[in-house]
Amino acid sequence: MTLLLRRLFLPVVLIATLLAGCSGMPKDLAGLVVQLDGIRSIRSQAGLTEMVVTVRCYNETLRPIGVRGLQLELSLNGVEVGRAVSAKPLGTQSLSSNTQDVTFVLENQRVVDRVVAAVRSGSLTYDLKSRVIVMAADNEMKSTSKASGTVDVSSISLSLN
Repeated sequence: MTLLLRRLFLPVVLIATLLAGCSGMPKDLAGLVVQLDGIRSIRSQAGLTEMVVTVRCYNETLRPIGVRGLQLELSLNGVEVGRAVSAKPLGTQSLSSNTQDVTFVLENQRVVDRVVAAVRSGSLTYDLKSRVIVMAADNEMKSTSKASGTVDVSSISLSLN
């Protein structure tokens, strides 16, 4: 019995390793990272509050990549701001980055109050979960990333009712 187990061990390990490599993210998307570059404005009008942020998409691969869309989840100072989707195409050259403005609709007044208070205090940290959507040969591929850091809030335009 142990002889049979020894003979099967190496092939099973090799097959498992091969299959594990195939199930991950496509190589072309492994170098895409999205970070929050800044907050442009927070505007409230007719009971609707919108926050416009600038995100930077880093392409750390050796090939240019055309991003078809972004799906983002953002938290500021530990407060979940919400989700935003951008269907605006974004091109990134190899080993470079590009920016895009994305609008979050703040539906909860308590979230608006906490975000505005954090902006006015001058200290803002963020956690950003992103999903980058890329089309390649009629196949939709998605890459996910997480980023966190601090944001300069000195030039944010506040227009609140």
